[in-house]
Amino acid sequence: MMNFSLILFFIIFLKYKSNETENSNNIKKNLVIGAVRNYKWQIIAPFFRSYQSAGFENCDCVMYVGNMLEETIEKIKECGVKVYPIPEKYSNLSLINYRWKIYEDYLNENSGKYKLVLTADLRDSIFQKDLFKIYENHKPFLGISKEDLYLSEGMNSEWLENAYGVDVAKSLRNKRIFCVGTLWGTVDKFIEASDMLWKKLGSEWSVKLNVIEQSVFNYLIYVEHFLSDYLVESDNASGPVMTIGSTHYKYITFDSDDNILNEKGEVAAVVHQYERKPYVTKKIVNKYCPEFNVDNSEIIYKTYIIINIYSFIIIIIFIYKFIKLKK
Repeated sequence: MMNFSLILFFIIFLKYKSNETENSNNIKKNLVIGAVRNYKWQIIAPFFRSYQSAGFENCDCVMYVGNMLEETIEKIKECGVKVYPIPEKYSNLSLINYRWKIYEDYLNENSGKYKLVLTADLRDSIFQKDLFKIYENHKPFLGISKEDLYLSEGMNSEWLENAYGVDVAKSLRNKRIFCVGTLWGTVDKFIEASDMLWKKLGSEWSVKLNVIEQSVFNYLIYVEHFLSDYLVESDNASGPVMTIGSTHYKYITFDSDDNILNEKGEVAAVVHQYERKPYVTKKIVNKYCPEFNVDNSEIIYKTYIIINIYSFIIIIIFIYKFIKLKK
């Protein structure tokens, strides 16, 4: 009887350990994903260096790249990143639009592997701590960042008018901007958002009018109430994700380690649009890329200016053509 009891106990114990091992092996990872093309290493280095030092746990970083120097790709890999080439079938399209299709495809191909996912613009985003820890026990959600600006400011009203007409642009002018430059959430809701953005931005309507993704994103939220029951907002001043392009200098503060703090005095997990503030850019470059001369941080800012001037010219041309077609 004693021997039988010992054998039974031993069998139960082995079964328990087997289940424990199986469960630990099935723990889902988190994912940081992005796509980049045509950039030199010194422009995007802060993104990858900050990811490397932010303390992400049980996380993959996956990056799709195109037209990049091999030495740049190797430096990206050195930061613990998995690198894939941008699919050839999308190579002639606008990356800012088809990246959503790339993300959706990757997540569907790796179904069941990930729990939470985050994407952020590479040129002007850094990570200061693991954002996923804040949301690790959260129910299904899509995280969005709210800027200081309103949709009546900058080019936002013109973008909305071009895509959806004057009446829509006027009706949304007093709404705060939700920035699509950062997006995070549970995999299911992230896939839904990526799918919807790609359907809009990859359509003939979008290509014909040169629709800007920011206008589509805000239209989906404010007019179509897309995923309204699942949205989690990060306020620019007090949330874990800060989009600081339009934030006044006096509200951008640092701790002793040069981490950017929100108004609660907390280290922001993600900081977006830092390159619009030259002195902030210098601090970030010095912190994450000390091998670069401090003056090289100006290159990032000048690149941003050149890109925006070019984008402005293209937008004016398309608006002119659009008005001409209406006549």
